[in-house]
Amino acid sequence: MHPHIQNLRIWTKKYRHYLMPASLVLGFVGDSLTLRRVSGVFENVMMIVYLIITAFAIFIVNYLREKENRSPFLEKIYLFIPFLIQFTFGGLFSGFTVFYFRSGSLASSWIFIVILLALMLGNEIYKKHYEHLVFQVMTLFTALYFYLIFAVPVLVNKMGVGVFLLSGLVSLIL
Repeated sequence: MHPHIQNLRIWTKKYRHYLMPASLVLGFVGDSLTLRRVSGVFENVMMIVYLIITAFAIFIVNYLREKENRSPFLEKIYLFIPFLIQFTFGGLFSGFTVFYFRSGSLASSWIFIVILLALMLGNEIYKKHYEHLVFQVMTLFTALYFYLIFAVPVLVNKMGVGVFLLSGLVSLIL
């Protein structure tokens, strides 16, 4: 292995316990400052971009994990892509938290806020599980579902149990 890559691997391993939470916090702070309305074009584009980047990054990190002879360039990507996944998950879940706080009463959205907080805490507590594909896909599905809970009512211009169930169905299909 190239010495530069080895040094990079040692550095990311040494500071991983600082870098992962920092990536999550950066995503949270960025969304808290930029997101305003659940029906805004910018907000929806941002959430969709986060979802796409996260899905692509999950695919890439798991593909590269199975690849035995990675080039120095691919090794760098492999070392830093988990931080990108963490950043985008931080951006997604913080965005949802912002939306839930701003879009309704606490009485109707408290369960989602509790789930979001549990995901953020669980992300820190279960770091080893975070590297498994199943955990990544489950977290991505949760993010997609939480996004569609907002997006589907905006698209159909209607709210209710049927629209909520439609959000779940669309997220399962995707």
